[in-house]
Amino acid sequence: ADYEDVASWIGVQAKRVSDERRIEVTPYVRFFRKDWWIDAGFSVDRAHRKDIFVNFMHLF
Repeated sequence: ADYEDVASWIGVQAKRVSDERRIEVTPYVRFFRKDWWIDAGFSVDRAHRKDIFVNFMHLF
């Protein structure tokens, strides 16, 4: 993608929660351009879905 165009990533983050002995997985999608990006996704573990998130960042 050109620097001026909107690009996208798909990612997965895994986090071990040691006090509860479980692994939390967070799939997400990211859209970005030269001075901003937006992330959206949700956390899951073996039992259920947990948190939904949307992040926005603007670079000055």
